[in-house]
Amino acid sequence: MSSATTSLSQAQVRELRARLLSERRRIQTEHETDVERERAIAPGEAGDVVDRAESDRERQELLSAAEDELARIGLIDEALSRLRAGIYGRCLADGEPIPFARLRVVPWACYCTEHQEQWEAEHCVTTTWSPAQVST
Repeated sequence: MSSATTSLSQAQVRELRARLLSERRRIQTEHETDVERERAIAPGEAGDVVDRAESDRERQELLSAAEDELARIGLIDEALSRLRAGIYGRCLADGEPIPFARLRVVPWACYCTEHQEQWEAEHCVTTTWSPAQVST
């Protein structure tokens, strides 16, 4: 294990790696399901205007969910890359350790809570996932 990840024990790193890989598989499956469902909705074939509007709304919701899923997969892939590089579990802003408790809830976290909140405030972003979305 690299000296950059010494704030985490080997057991913790194994646990977090397993959670990242498990979460990636789960989200990938969700993504594939959402894409298949979106493709199954034939545009314009619904009956009246209300039916077409409902179909369009459903397609847009599925496309939005698919985009969010791809973004989360990207975050997980970045976390796995940091893990391979030996810098996983360190805040990208200041290099300080990210608490294990935070990584257990958000295993793809790249910032400590303070810097994550700062980044979100600067970019007018709110988190699009909740800890409940992370499988245990």
